[in-house]
Amino acid sequence: MKSKFTIIVLLILSIQVSAQKINFDDYFIHKTLRFDYIHAGNSEGESIYASQLKEEPYWGGSQTNLIDKNNYGEYRLMV
Repeated sequence: MKSKFTIIVLLILSIQVSAQKINFDDYFIHKTLRFDYIHAGNSEGESIYASQLKEEPYWGGSQTNLIDKNNYGEYRLMV
């Protein structure tokens, strides 16, 4: 009984922590680091080569939905 109560309390706390909003201005500046790459391949395989990094003078994404919860995209780059 006590272990079930502990699990429920931990679950509620984790939901509350994950529901907190992240303030854009606390962690980010209004710029974007663009990663250019070359995607090459054929029917046997593929390769991705870094081309350049470039600082863009603006932020192109959402300032409210900062975490991608869907994990869409086969070619996602996580830093």
